[in-house]
Amino acid sequence: MVLYELIGVVRPGKVSEVKEIAKTAGSLILNSGGVIRGVTNWGIFQLPKPYRKHQVLHHTGHHFILRFDSSARTQHTMRRTIALDPRLIRFAVVKLGSKLDDIADVESIVPWGSGVAAQTSDVRRSALAAAGAQPQPDLSLAPGSSLEHNRIMQDEIRNIFDSMATGPQAPNKSE
Repeated sequence: MVLYELIGVVRPGKVSEVKEIAKTAGSLILNSGGVIRGVTNWGIFQLPKPYRKHQVLHHTGHHFILRFDSSARTQHTMRRTIALDPRLIRFAVVKLGSKLDDIADVESIVPWGSGVAAQTSDVRRSALAAAGAQPQPDLSLAPGSSLEHNRIMQDEIRNIFDSMATGPQAPNKSE
């Protein structure tokens, strides 16, 4: 199995749309023998530039990350399925590794601002400022979004995957 990361941007508005897309992707992975490592809700942020999807111009989007292990065929099927969803503004699936040494220490939760890009972003901004270039705007919380709302959303998505992993409970037959 290969470790992948799905980075999705859903149109802002209804939290249930993010849940449904994450649940659809997760159920495809689980039904094909894959493993969900974690779901991270990053919340609603300004997009780096406006994106047009289905004749609507989007300036903000609800970001989430889904880390999973699956076969290449399962990943391809999941990509084709979620690409048809009109609620999804943009998405990308990134291969994080396939060798055990590469993927053994990868965490399931991806905090905002983690990784090499976040560590070098301050250096890049100062270099751009020194060169007189205009730095790219930082992604920031969209108006009306709160960190508490983002934490609640992340807990709800985790509950969805927990219930998918345990499945329906059989009735207790104690006679």
